[in-house]
Amino acid sequence: MARYKMANALRHCDPEEFKTDKAAWNKLRKYFLFKEADGSITGCYIWLWKEIEIEIPINNEEVYVEMHNKTYGPPPIGYGPANAPLLEVGKPNIHTHWIPILEGVTTHPYKVTKKKNKK
Repeated sequence: MARYKMANALRHCDPEEFKTDKAAWNKLRKYFLFKEADGSITGCYIWLWKEIEIEIPINNEEVYVEMHNKTYGPPPIGYGPANAPLLEVGKPNIHTHWIPILEGVTTHPYKVTKKKNKK
């Protein structure tokens, strides 16, 4: 299952795991609905984010890992913070990133520009 969060520049919620984008949208958007004085419900502009993992291959791994650890590793090995992880030769270099979910969660048509496949 993937982790999702709702966030904009002013508000956010803690990440939670869901099976689908739509399930995450239906649950998390309820945190950002507000009841007005007249009893109506309004919301705010906010985005649904999904956490993805990508593996970044390293060229010339033996040399790169040694140089990286000397620079960004924890002291006394390198000059990074005390909790900096060390890279290891042969271990996958995996990073996590948050990407916005722009389609498939509502029936509202987002203005998403798509590349057309050239034949």
